[in-house]
Amino acid sequence: MSPWLLHLHLEAYCGVREALGLQRRAERTLLRDFVRFVETPAAPGPLRAQRAVEWACASSAQRGPGGAAQRVRRVRGFLTSLRAILPDTAVPDRGLVAAFRRPKPYLLTPTPIADLIQAAQAAGPPGSLRPPTCATWLGGLASTGLRVGEAMRRTLLEVHREASPPWFHIRETKFHKSRLVPLHPTTAVQIRRYLALRATFRYDAVSDVVLLAEPGHPLT
Repeated sequence: MSPWLLHLHLEAYCGVREALGLQRRAERTLLRDFVRFVETPAAPGPLRAQRAVEWACASSAQRGPGGAAQRVRRVRGFLTSLRAILPDTAVPDRGLVAAFRRPKPYLLTPTPIADLIQAAQAAGPPGSLRPPTCATWLGGLASTGLRVGEAMRRTLLEVHREASPPWFHIRETKFHKSRLVPLHPTTAVQIRRYLALRATFRYDAVSDVVLLAEPGHPLT
């Protein structure tokens, strides 16, 4: 297939998906990369499933476990659409590239959670904000279910500690969604204590991020 014709079919496919509200910019970029891959060098005849697998696996090392399987899954939609126009187009079978399976999570019970928080409070350096920051971060994760990054990125304006009930405003996180997270009264008490201690260190003038590492930088 000629490169210009393949690009034409790709833009038509992406245009239809965008009209349906299904297309994302990242997916269009990914499929354009696939088209550039199969046209260099351009092979005569219809597209073969092996080319899609080669493309998916070519950069899997940079994309981590499961990257190749995800790329095959994305390109299958385009190739399936293309096969409706060009019946000789081959579509990789589902499961042709093994997907990464996340390990079974280890769920902490209240006792080890309390031990972790106590160990964080006892960490050094003494008299600094670091121990209460780590303890508050761990307790917040355990009591709210926030993702690690969500907890670290919260700002002072997003912590409504005096509301009834107190709550976090989680803005623009995974899939660009926002949500409200209510706080248990005991969690709210610890948040207020931490913010009061943070103010005594005069970090309010340094950063609006709630959880700060020394010397006043957001946690990483």
